[in-house]
Amino acid sequence: MFHNKWHCPPIMLRSLKWMPIVFAILSVSCVPVQDIWKTYEAGGQHKAYATGNNGAVGAAWNYPTSEQAIEAAINSCNREGEIGCHVTYLNGRPYTETSPQQSEETQTKPVAVPEPVAVPKPVTAPEPVAAPKSVTAPEPDAALKSVAAPEPVPVPEPDAAHKPVPVPKATPVPTLASTGTGFFMSTKGQIITNAHVVDGCSFSRIRYQNNAYDVSLIKVDQHNDLALLQSTIADHETAQLEIDRIPRLGEPVIAFGYPLSSVLSSEPEVTDGILSSTTGLNDDSRYFQISAPVQPGKSGGPLLDKFGRVIGVVTAKPGDSWSIENTGAIPQNVNFAIKTLIIKVFLDANIVVMNKPGKAPRQMTLPDIAEAADLYTVQIGCYK
Repeated sequence: MFHNKWHCPPIMLRSLKWMPIVFAILSVSCVPVQDIWKTYEAGGQHKAYATGNNGAVGAAWNYPTSEQAIEAAINSCNREGEIGCHVTYLNGRPYTETSPQQSEETQTKPVAVPEPVAVPKPVTAPEPVAAPKSVTAPEPDAALKSVAAPEPVPVPEPDAAHKPVPVPKATPVPTLASTGTGFFMSTKGQIITNAHVVDGCSFSRIRYQNNAYDVSLIKVDQHNDLALLQSTIADHETAQLEIDRIPRLGEPVIAFGYPLSSVLSSEPEVTDGILSSTTGLNDDSRYFQISAPVQPGKSGGPLLDKFGRVIGVVTAKPGDSWSIENTGAIPQNVNFAIKTLIIKVFLDANIVVMNKPGKAPRQMTLPDIAEAADLYTVQIGCYK
């Protein structure tokens, strides 16, 4: 403890060896204060420098913790009756009892401390540096303060009488997908055609004598490619089915119908040829092979002999891809019609009363045959 520069009670220096670290406490009455300060500065980590109210000083260094260094420095200062000893520097930095505890990392960093000036008079501990006051942010301008959004105005429930009426979804309108041909086989409005003409249709509609009529499907024979339709037409002519005579190879035949009506004429077409074979593909005995030209749309139409009687239903022609694959070429004028024997069995099974043939037939000209066929032949539209 130091009272004046030359008053020198005995120097007390204590050193402790604790583990490998040297702990030291220095309390001096005759050593100049600046020398004690230099000794404190040179000490190892966890060191403390204390001063009293009458100018006494004490130092401690190389302690395991900062708390132990503080306690040792204050005890050193108080050793000769000094009062009010307190730590003013800790680990090389100014220290007050109200200062927050520094981290170990911060405490170990050396901080430059101005060297105290040697004076003969007792040295008063430097005033602790007051921490800067926190700056309060200015109150924002009232115009910049956030404005609360207005409460949403409730929308009144519309009156039931004024509520919107849901619009029903539009139903797709079926469109014409394909056409074919058919003809009346009874006085009750029943029409025969090919099964493939009405296959997959939502409904079918016929055109007869430039008027349109809806028809219903009665029966389908997929195996023989035949179908029976029912119309509401009462006033019409009826085809006569030839069942007493077997057509001969090479005799003339006439095909009547409505082919390619979307690009050709809407009027019926008549083509003639010969009965070129009494069997169909692969010797199928249900069919005739004919040379009369047939185009799409003519399926289901009547095949007529020279007397104007029906000897078959025009059915099909071989497809070009099938012909090339099986024959290597596209054949010309090779078409087929299903025979009257198959037609009669189908009509009898569905109780269709056919028109009985009259007196012995006479041979007719091609125009006369076409004119008669036009009175019982219809165009069939398939809608999907």
